[in-house]
Amino acid sequence: MGDVAGALDARSADYAEFTVLFGHERTHYGALLLSSDLEDQLRSVGDHQVVIIDRAEMAPTWRGLGGVGRLLISRLLMWIAAAPRVVAVYPFPIDLDEKTRHDPAILQPALARVRRTWASIGFHPFTDDVWIMDPHRADHEKARATIERRLKLRTKQ
Repeated sequence: MGDVAGALDARSADYAEFTVLFGHERTHYGALLLSSDLEDQLRSVGDHQVVIIDRAEMAPTWRGLGGVGRLLISRLLMWIAAAPRVVAVYPFPIDLDEKTRHDPAILQPALARVRRTWASIGFHPFTDDVWIMDPHRADHEKARATIERRLKLRTKQ
């Protein structure tokens, strides 16, 4: 993509937060490389595919069932992105309305809960707001396997 920052910003202000993932250097094909700070945190080399998770919302009925939502996210990532270099998310409690998202007494516990959820499947902070997951590390796979065992789902041996 030629102008990553412009393309992300054009989608929304939230997407503009993800520009920190990219540096200023380009491949010989013209693709923008990842930032050196991000490169230093990733184990894998090769493909430069970045997956950005815009939103993840579970219907209230499906919440609190031992990781169903996290398992769905994990499996969807395997399905839609065979081998991304990095997966990024802006962990924020999207179910808060305008009034409650500006009330620290409500926002802070909700934010902590959402971040704990993403951390439980291998995501960690890259910046204060943008979290990343290196799909080539064992953390994500182990978390998914743990959820599958807890939910008593059959997995490949």
